[in-house]
Amino acid sequence: MIIDMCGTPEQVWGAATEAFYDLAVLDPEQTASLRAEFLAAAPALLDTAGRIPSGMRLNIASSRLLPTHHA
Repeated sequence: MIIDMCGTPEQVWGAATEAFYDLAVLDPEQTASLRAEFLAAAPALLDTAGRIPSGMRLNIASSRLLPTHHA
């Protein structure tokens, strides 16, 4: 299953930092610098609709417990 995470640079930044990256270890200046670098590089990533193509593959598995037979 693919989860569509496309969006504007601000939307992709927000989704990625909320879902995948723990920015708590960075001080506010480091976080601001990283965000500024991302937003500066983002125009090269935009599609014709002005969005950054982004997605996340989600692998889903299920299992079941089989009964055991004692001898």
